[in-house]
Amino acid sequence: MEFLRELRANALVARTAVIAAIGGFLFGYDTGIISGALLYIKKDFDAGSVAQEFIVSSLLVGAVCGALLSGYLADRISRRNTKIISGAVYLVAALGCALSVNTGMLIGFRALLGLAVGTASFVSPLYISEVSPPRIRGGLTSFSQLAVTSGILAAYLINYFFKDFADNWRWTLGVAALPGAALAIGMFSVPKTPRWLVEQRRDDDARDVLRKLRRGSADDDVDRRTGRSQAERRGRQVGQGRRPADRAGPPPADRRRRTVPFSERP
Repeated sequence: MEFLRELRANALVARTAVIAAIGGFLFGYDTGIISGALLYIKKDFDAGSVAQEFIVSSLLVGAVCGALLSGYLADRISRRNTKIISGAVYLVAALGCALSVNTGMLIGFRALLGLAVGTASFVSPLYISEVSPPRIRGGLTSFSQLAVTSGILAAYLINYFFKDFADNWRWTLGVAALPGAALAIGMFSVPKTPRWLVEQRRDDDARDVLRKLRRGSADDDVDRRTGRSQAERRGRQVGQGRRPADRAGPPPADRRRRTVPFSERP
């Protein structure tokens, strides 16, 4: 009940988590939709067993590459912008799959789909966890996994709905463009995560975002959260052999130890 009360008290957090979780939905949908679409694709393209294996596995190969790339992108351009790009790439790739004229074209766009879903599904729980209040962080982060299973279920229902349509596999693959567009457009309406903003030394922006996300919470909760992120940032800089930029005093190179001759010692 506390979980539902917290969501009702702060609609921004709930909306942010739902939009971010669409990344998991995309992964689930494309994993499930190919099982029904492949029955008709192999007839239209006269695809053999090897071609069918490439059509199915190309998504997973792309997803592996997307997952490997997502960490760098999330730190470099922010979690939010990474998901916006993922949604846009997914939209283009879904339409490309629906309009494919041969097996090679379909495999290529499926791999591009995998790149998008691998990135989006990796960043989704990261983004949600960084914008969620501590009391309900676990519940909100589970939205991402719930979205994956919901996407698989939706794929089976879409396959059944379009089974009697002409070029039905094109419709089932093309429908995926809708959640892709929803992710790309929806992420424009939510903030960047406070943690990423602090890492970029935009502490004031991070405080503003936290106050919106922690509506009804005391300011000391905001100070505690930004202070912890600042400490983690300094710790990473020290671990990398760099001097924290926000720490006063001359650089270590200028603080040389003066050797006092023995005769001058008291």
